[in-house]
Amino acid sequence: MPIIDDRGRLFGRVNLVDAAIVGMALVLLPIAYGAYLLFKEPTPHLSVVNPKKLRQGPNLQVEVRGENFRPYMRVSFADKQGRTFLFSSPTLAVVELPDLLPGTYDVVLYDYMQEVSRLPQALTIDLPPTPPSIEIELAGVLTALTPEQVKQIAPGHKLPETGYTTAEVLSVGTPVPEVMHIRTGDKSTLNVPVEGSVQLPVRLRTRCFVETTDEGSLRCRVSGIPLAPDANIVFLGLGTRLNLRVSEVHYPGRSRAATVTVRFVMSPEVRSRIKAGDRDIGARAFPAGEMATLVSLADRGDASASLLRDGIRQAVASNRIVAVDAVVTVPVEDTPVGLMYKGAPVKIGKPFSFETATYGVDGGVIDLVLAEPAATK
Repeated sequence: MPIIDDRGRLFGRVNLVDAAIVGMALVLLPIAYGAYLLFKEPTPHLSVVNPKKLRQGPNLQVEVRGENFRPYMRVSFADKQGRTFLFSSPTLAVVELPDLLPGTYDVVLYDYMQEVSRLPQALTIDLPPTPPSIEIELAGVLTALTPEQVKQIAPGHKLPETGYTTAEVLSVGTPVPEVMHIRTGDKSTLNVPVEGSVQLPVRLRTRCFVETTDEGSLRCRVSGIPLAPDANIVFLGLGTRLNLRVSEVHYPGRSRAATVTVRFVMSPEVRSRIKAGDRDIGARAFPAGEMATLVSLADRGDASASLLRDGIRQAVASNRIVAVDAVVTVPVEDTPVGLMYKGAPVKIGKPFSFETATYGVDGGVIDLVLAEPAATK
């Protein structure tokens, strides 16, 4: 029998063309498989999450380490996707966490919509620490009171009257007709009289809880409300909810009293209003619980306009101004950069401002005597 017959068959059984095709396929298959292995993208793999434990809070992130990472991948924590996948290298990426409740989570790596790697129970979110609290004193008015309720509030009154005390009344002023403050801008307020109710000026002792904001600054909350001018804080008492509209915040901790001599410059019109005993109202929060108070005044005659700041010089109608040396008791806070009052340094040669409900004056410190620290209450 011929090897190839007249029909092109090999040994009379297999067509030669078919045999060539089969042979070529047998040669190409290993080559194709090798090319696939050579050019196939390796499978990404998670190996480590760092840190493995975090406290619940904002702006949390973790590092994920592994192999064969690529840009545009994503990581989920159980069923919640991370906010970012910041690709650093094929073995490292940084992931910003979504808002996660306390618990333990699987960390899952996705390539497009496909899960490619998972680390079971790899990240634990703990409860946030209990915020520290400090004792403070709040001055303001209890609003929307009836005359009968006003009669029941006196120094020593506790809120609420039974159970855990959240606030204690330290002093009480004279009740006045109710006025509602409506904020109409960053620095403007609309005052609206309210018929049929009164407000009672009070000073309370309570506690506020210190927290860190997203911007990294510290903020204090009372009854869940951040302290700020005109903040409305609710206390339980008299069988109802009492609203305190805050005007001042006092810290009754350690403080130092300074006797400061200030040379003020002012117009004769302002000089006719200023007097010993006047009390500064130029701040809403201060460490010592009291504001600066004028003790005595000594006239020094005409002054030079060059002593005035530009804004005040423009407010004086004529060139005639007078200088007054005032002795002022000032509650100061001792800081690493020196004594501070109203957020400004109290130093010889530094500016000093004093403001009441009817006038405001500026000058410079010419002498300072510091008292010893007061004992903590």
